[in-house]
Amino acid sequence: MNSATKLILLFISLSVLFSSCLINQDFMFKTPEGFTYQTPVLDSSSEDYKISPNTSISVTILSRSGSAIIEATTGGGDNFRLNNLNNNNTFVIDNNGMVELPLIGNHNLSGMSILEAQNYIEKELLKFIVDPFCIVKVTNRYCIYFNGSGSQASVIGLNQFNTSLIDVIAMGGGISERGNSSKVKVIRKVNGQQNVFLFDLSTIDAARFTNFAIQTEDIIYVEPMPRYSTELLSLVTPVISLLSSTVLFVTLISRL
Repeated sequence: MNSATKLILLFISLSVLFSSCLINQDFMFKTPEGFTYQTPVLDSSSEDYKISPNTSISVTILSRSGSAIIEATTGGGDNFRLNNLNNNNTFVIDNNGMVELPLIGNHNLSGMSILEAQNYIEKELLKFIVDPFCIVKVTNRYCIYFNGSGSQASVIGLNQFNTSLIDVIAMGGGISERGNSSKVKVIRKVNGQQNVFLFDLSTIDAARFTNFAIQTEDIIYVEPMPRYSTELLSLVTPVISLLSSTVLFVTLISRL
């Protein structure tokens, strides 16, 4: 074995050792060995959504128990007044759960369900409107989905309540070829603490997760499968190519 060959093997060994530190660096949300996952409530599709701080809501105010819905709103009187109120009907719940609404001013809606918020606003509006009718919608519900390809992610809007884990994965294009369907993590903030749930979607038993509802700001992370050989080859190949070219150049020079 000549010196050039030994030099190449030495550089390859050093490259492999150095590159091993760079393999699978796109992995996220790693959990240590023996990590304790929270137990999910599988039948969570029946849970009411609760309004939280920093939520955007749209509030539509109507009179006479909502009869204005089927009436023209271009006339005068109350209809004209309510139409003006509903022109700019998007409001943001602040960090303290407060929101300033037309006519009734500042109120705390944090922790209320949609139905509770509607009933609360209607009671406050009784001072100003005959038989008020209120429609509240949350306009910024979303979750973040990592499909298992590494750090690639997408933001998925939750346009309907009780959108399940399976629904979100379908909306996100499914699980990538590199994704490990037996290790799907759902990261959720509960009372200021991060809860992590682990789901195995690799068997038919995963059908029961159709009732696990995803909540606003949940992070769904499909753990990628390591690709040691592929990534190692992609890291070492340029080094080997450069080293081989260098050795060839030095050999040619030495023969001149």
